[in-house]
Amino acid sequence: MRTFRGHCAAAMTEPADPTNHSGLERGLAEGGRGEIAASVSIALPLALTNLGNIAINTTDVVMVGWLGSEALAAGMLGFIMIFLMMLVGIGLTSSVPALTAQAHGSGDARAVRRTIRQGLWVAVLYSVPAIAILQYGETILVFLGQDPGAAALAGGYIAYAAWAIPPVLGMMVLRALLATLDRANVVFWITCGGI
Repeated sequence: MRTFRGHCAAAMTEPADPTNHSGLERGLAEGGRGEIAASVSIALPLALTNLGNIAINTTDVVMVGWLGSEALAAGMLGFIMIFLMMLVGIGLTSSVPALTAQAHGSGDARAVRRTIRQGLWVAVLYSVPAIAILQYGETILVFLGQDPGAAALAGGYIAYAAWAIPPVLGMMVLRALLATLDRANVVFWITCGGI
């Protein structure tokens, strides 16, 4: 019986025979198809969900555009500020999918629950200062040199939309749980309902 090192050395020095498939190669090929199917079953609903989110955002832009160019400019200023704060929160919770998948893969349901719970706590605790900062959105925009009229319109939007940060971050954490449990299609159908 060859050792691993001996098997590797023999594989490197012996000419390859395309008709000779070892059990290991057959197992990898058969398992590879299963892995691809499993990856697609998780990735496809998540990709479609992202496309749904793009459709929702596009609809928002079209609807605000009907109100005029000033409203559209103010809406985009507000969206950029909220998105910036949301991006920091997404970064803080970005380890949840990997930690949840690792815990689920090792069969540790308690660690899955603990990771999700801690991710939700991070989302809530981050949201408090983020919402407080965004309540001064108009002042921040004027300080950054934006038009005072557009900043005033954007400030009202920011103050209202800032309250979406906790549920959006919570949804990101729970989406990681659903993807880990191979239930990503639930998020897709919820997004379809929002469109």
